[in-house]
Amino acid sequence: METQIAVWTCQSGTVPASPVSEVQSGASVGDVLQLRGLLFQGCSWMGGTMSTALSSPAAFRVTGPATSGSSDVVHGRIEDFVISGGVSICNFTVSGSVRASLNESTQKLTIDESGRSGAFKVSRVSGCLGLVQVGQAMDLRTTLQLTSPDGAVNISGS
Repeated sequence: METQIAVWTCQSGTVPASPVSEVQSGASVGDVLQLRGLLFQGCSWMGGTMSTALSSPAAFRVTGPATSGSSDVVHGRIEDFVISGGVSICNFTVSGSVRASLNESTQKLTIDESGRSGAFKVSRVSGCLGLVQVGQAMDLRTTLQLTSPDGAVNISGS
């Protein structure tokens, strides 16, 4: 039987200037945003403050429609998403794919992987007293503020 665990939440996050994340363009681009770094703030798990860090680059892949306007909420998934978290004597890494949406008006990328779908699973555990196990599905909710030296990130339909 899989252990039920609390939802991992982060109040906010930013994409830092370094390492440089990339926005791709072109008619056939599926992975429009390469995230090379994320700074998470206000993360918690099971009622405690939790350090959270991106462990490797990830890509936002568009799965929903977009128009040529600049006010779409474009749905997709962040693929190859690997983050590590730690609280007291419990440290673990979670990897996989998470549901996400980019609000072009606010320039916010919202992650809402819920329902323990199994697309985002624990891949490494240290400590944790059996509360977290390798292979266990995890939920994650947070909103990341995007900034780009080249201006707003907008996705156009083709």
